[in-house]
Amino acid sequence: MPLVARLTLFSLLCLPLVAGAAGQAVIQGENQRTYSVDFDQRNLRLEDSQRRGIYLLSRDGVLYAVSSVGNQPVVVSGNAVIGLLSGGGNRQFATGSEDIQQLLSLEPTGRSETVAGIRGEQYAVNYIDRSGRNRTENVVLSTDPDVVTLTRAVGQAAIDFQQRTGVDTQGARALLAELDKQNRGLLGFGQHYRLASLERGAPPAERFALPGAPMQLPSLNDLQGLISGMGGQR
Repeated sequence: MPLVARLTLFSLLCLPLVAGAAGQAVIQGENQRTYSVDFDQRNLRLEDSQRRGIYLLSRDGVLYAVSSVGNQPVVVSGNAVIGLLSGGGNRQFATGSEDIQQLLSLEPTGRSETVAGIRGEQYAVNYIDRSGRNRTENVVLSTDPDVVTLTRAVGQAAIDFQQRTGVDTQGARALLAELDKQNRGLLGFGQHYRLASLERGAPPAERFALPGAPMQLPSLNDLQGLISGMGGQR
């Protein structure tokens, strides 16, 4: 999973979402990769342009992955989400060397920038990555309520995903604590994340509906067997 889904889509797990904020957003990641996100105060749907036929749903704090095999919906939750996204159990894609290991500082630059028609303020974030290297990235933050809710809603799914893979999220949580103090959301993060568009207003309820009951898969091996048995189609 690229940095946009591991690093910049963080979680504020215990924080309330902004009342009334909701929308549909498109996020530009690295290498022309895009993410479509539907969100409101309780739910999120995330689709990856490079993972056609599979998407994530977060409903009331529970994370699901949805796909189809033979025109039949496949819905999984828990650790099986990892297996479905990775094709059967490879957890290495959940983190990368550029992820934040230790936050050093988050300082305003005094410059402003407009992203997707939304005015934000530029900050410099300095951190130690998972390879032990010192990095400085430019981030653009906004107090726009929909942007704040988008950052939190996507983050709830992202942090749950990383925790299930055993990834240390201490550095990310430190950054989120700083964002929470300022009640700001993310418009851009270096070359890894940039809000391309934001359509305000609650998405249709069916965007968050589960197409079937979650399958009971005790282990990732069971999921891999299911995928193989169905011809490996996703």
